[in-house]
Amino acid sequence: MVADRGSWIKATLAIAVALPRTREPVWPPLTWFAARIARYSYGIYLVHVPCLWFGFDVLDMLPIVLQWFAFIGSTLGVSMLLHAAVEQDYDGAGVRWPM
Repeated sequence: MVADRGSWIKATLAIAVALPRTREPVWPPLTWFAARIARYSYGIYLVHVPCLWFGFDVLDMLPIVLQWFAFIGSTLGVSMLLHAAVEQDYDGAGVRWPM
């Protein structure tokens, strides 16, 4: 189903009006979780497709619950490993480099 142009404009306008009126979350578990997602987001972006293949094609003989655990676990593990091996050394490098 394709939405008409007017509904897209209304939705975009609603987001544009609501976004500046939002506040930082103050619930510590939510901020902790969001900070971890932000830290590893590029690694998650890079590895989620190979991890989908691993979890749901390579392990297709397992029950679906185990496939989901394999997908989520491998995505988290590989993205954290990549962050520690590659990205971590460059965090803040743009701040240190003179322009």
